[in-house]
Amino acid sequence: MSTLYMYTFMPIVFLIVVTAMWLLHKVKKTKFIKNKPTSEHEKQKYKKWEKRIEITATIGLIVVWIFLGIPHILDIPYLVTGNLKKTMGTVTAGDTVTEKKEIDRLICIADELSGKKIYVSCHAEGIHKGEFVVVKYLPHTERGYIVAKGND
Repeated sequence: MSTLYMYTFMPIVFLIVVTAMWLLHKVKKTKFIKNKPTSEHEKQKYKKWEKRIEITATIGLIVVWIFLGIPHILDIPYLVTGNLKKTMGTVTAGDTVTEKKEIDRLICIADELSGKKIYVSCHAEGIHKGEFVVVKYLPHTERGYIVAKGND
């Protein structure tokens, strides 16, 4: 469970730091290109590239907030209250490389109750295809942990 806190809050902290750096860049009106132009042509070229970099950085920051920040923020209430989604079923696919090591694995579970396939990324060892598992997970980032596992 403690790893869920890290996997949820670290991207949010990272995005806040990057956004603060971008805001400081905007407030101080600094330039991305630090070289001094030697001619008028080079000055125009640097100005054009500064604008392109600025637009790319702004769009990139917005996209990262939408696809990374918002799902992590939406999972905070589930994490704080402890009301994680629960699923149980058979593992139909997943990462079985180096089964003896405890690493992050993406597994697909055929949920018994809803009949849907649920993909969950969890930090575990030795998950086999066809194994019955009970998993608690965060619904927006699809990250969780295995509560119990067995042959059925």
